[in-house]
Amino acid sequence: MRHRAVPILFLVAVLISSSLVARPIIGGTSPPTSLPPSQPLVAVDPTSITGVPANQQVTFNINVTNAPAITGFYVSILYNRTVLSIPRNGLTYQGNVLVQTGGTLSPVVECVDGISLIGSTCIPFVDQPGVVTLELEIFGGKTPDITNGLLFSLTFNVKTTGVSQIHFLQSLLLNGFLSNPNISDVSAEGSFSNQMCGSQFCQYPIVRLTVTPTKPFQGSPAVFNASRTTTPNSGCQIKYYSWYWGAGSEPGFPLNSFENSSSTVTQIYPHSGNFTLIVGAIDTCGVFGYFSEILTVVNFIIDIGVYTLRADPLLGVVVGTPVTIRAVPENAGTQKANVTLRLFVEGQGEVGHQNFTLPRFCYACVSGPPLTYRWDTSNLTPKAYLVQARVDHLKGDNDTANDIYISYIQIIAALGPSSVSLGLLSTASISILALIAVAVAVLILRPRPKDEPLEQTLAGSA
Repeated sequence: MRHRAVPILFLVAVLISSSLVARPIIGGTSPPTSLPPSQPLVAVDPTSITGVPANQQVTFNINVTNAPAITGFYVSILYNRTVLSIPRNGLTYQGNVLVQTGGTLSPVVECVDGISLIGSTCIPFVDQPGVVTLELEIFGGKTPDITNGLLFSLTFNVKTTGVSQIHFLQSLLLNGFLSNPNISDVSAEGSFSNQMCGSQFCQYPIVRLTVTPTKPFQGSPAVFNASRTTTPNSGCQIKYYSWYWGAGSEPGFPLNSFENSSSTVTQIYPHSGNFTLIVGAIDTCGVFGYFSEILTVVNFIIDIGVYTLRADPLLGVVVGTPVTIRAVPENAGTQKANVTLRLFVEGQGEVGHQNFTLPRFCYACVSGPPLTYRWDTSNLTPKAYLVQARVDHLKGDNDTANDIYISYIQIIAALGPSSVSLGLLSTASISILALIAVAVAVLILRPRPKDEPLEQTLAGSA
């Protein structure tokens, strides 16, 4: 009998773009005080604007610092559109570092609130109300080896009282002259606030997230823990959380919807790829903040086991008859695996083992001889004997239910010249025949009513 667990998959995410690369996001409202010499910084400037009332405008610049030579960039920013809005000319990139190269500037993506300003296609499941995405490339040139300056500017209308995080969903520097054009950078965010929390302007909560494992496996559970999230607002506590997995069925990012109050959740991604994960938190002062990252789900599944276990003969084996037992391993994982298969027979323990190197998705693909054992059944007591085939546990195995395969071999007594085999099935057969004979005798010998004919009784007995 073989037991095998089947993972339950939940459709929770959609692949955005395999070319986007996950990078660290720096929480808080100010850039780091120091950076590694080769680490570029993309930052919001100024880091904080406060106190501007409704019906006024505020402008944030998105700058690059300490970058190598680039030929383009991709930046996607999330803002709180219940507090801010972008006028028609709110996105500008005149005088940016690419223009200064003298090359031909080409906008690839220019989307505000999910609407393309240049007629091109916006990024599915990223560009929507509350998101600004800009991708620019330069042809015929590149920036200096150390690049500092403006990428673009965002001017917002202040609609009402509140707090808006200027949050990077993604920022990526590009150099088309390199074999790997994507340049990793660090991002520093900004904020707007005209809402008071006590005697100071409110600030957005700092969402901190850990994912275990850091790169989830396709089809395997991953734990998402945001319990270390804090709020800088005095007298306030984190109240609710909101999770956005990037699923195509979801209409948009949860900018002000906090239906899931749990700080720790478990999710399963049924597909591999890069996914936009956004976690929101709201405090008891009504202020919310966000963390996001490009989550890489890897198609790396470890799953070794026993494919089959066979015995010939299997049932009604007369004592002394040799039995040939064969076992074959399997590799249901996504990578090549080294498998050690062992065979056990009741009363004898381990009777053999064999090492196999199996390619991925290998079930009946073993090209060499299987693990084989020839069992001498002489002098055995008649009964059913347990036989097991097992694989040695492999660290990280996603499914251990198929690591063991069991079977039973039935040994019966030899038939003598004046005796009848009393093996398991033979004993059962004789007992059944004996019971039938007793039943017939009872029916024949039981007292009959005087008016019941003999022929009728015999017919009923038959």
